Amino acid sequence: ETGAVVYTDRQSVRNLASTAGQVVTLYAVWVANTYIVRFNANGGTGGTMADQTLTYDTPAALRQNAFTWESAHKGFIGWSLDPSASVPTYNDKHTVSNLTSENGAVVTLYAVWQQMYKVSIESSDTALGTVRTDGTWTNGGWYLPGTRLTAIADLVDSSTTRFVGWYYLGDRVSTSANYVITAASEDVVYQAKFRSVIHHLYVTPNAGGTCTVSIGGTEVVDISGNIPVAEGSSVVLRATGDYRHVATGWIVESESHTGSQYAFRVSEDSDELIACVPTFEEKTSFQISISKGGRGTGSIVLTDNYGHTYEESQNGTIVTTGYAGVFYTATASLPSDTSHIFF
Repeated sequence: ETGAVVYTDRQSVRNLASTAGQVVTLYAVWVANTYIVRFNANGGTGGTMADQTLTYDTPAALRQNAFTWESAHKGFIGWSLDPSASVPTYNDKHTVSNLTSENGAVVTLYAVWQQMYKVSIESSDTALGTVRTDGTWTNGGWYLPGTRLTAIADLVDSSTTRFVGWYYLGDRVSTSANYVITAASEDVVYQAKFRSVIHHLYVTPNAGGTCTVSIGGTEVVDISGNIPVAEGSSVVLRATGDYRHVATGWIVESESHTGSQYAFRVSEDSDELIACVPTFEEKTSFQISISKGGRGTGSIVLTDNYGHTYEESQNGTIVTTGYAGVFYTATASLPSDTSHIFF
């Protein structure tokens, strides 16, 4: 009752009644027992926690854990009355009641620890793409098994680069740029793989003739180095033999193709550096011999349609090797006579 006088146990009193023989009834006043919860780090090396006073029959949340054990890379998972427990009885900030019925008792709760493991993310090529966390965790940090961590892959240039996927131990585990990693009972490294959509052609020089390259219908002016070409582009390779050789085919990405011209389309599966090697064969050869016959003071000259000129020797003859398919012209200055010989 509000305003009632409360007497302590065995308190000395007087004048409880003003008339003789009056009966005064005293009612027992009950107060719930209180007890103390003491937090024990149980091996933890960092942080302190004050005792917490709880009242019997009054539920209350335990204090938030402030202990750490960074030196052993262990994570707090809860509280137990048993210091050797591996499974907690109470979680962090668990609501508890009636841990004891004894008034003034001290109840000790021991921190339960679990080994943490390192979680790292990396890029296959930082020139193509980068990786980051969602801000709730630290790359290369230590986490309890089962912890879910979001990793994000970003393209450096979306016009020239594609994201391939997240990989773990060589296996692709996701094709999404945002991937939720579940921490395991071991150290893990997840890699974001990127690839360039710009490939390069390299035409191997060959002494047997000349080559041209067209990309998307436009001839490439300089093919002496690596030629950039985007995925999806059409490529036409043409080889022309010189006067001694005939173009027979192309070797592209280690596969042989017959014919002086080869066309293909660059795809995702194409090599990053597409090696293109023209192949040539030597033409059938024969000997050409021209002589003035020992008469006259004129001269003889042999030319071909490739711009070569063959001069007579001191004895008035021309002896050279000819090749099938080449057009030769022999010219004598005296007498005036020109003859065309096609071999």
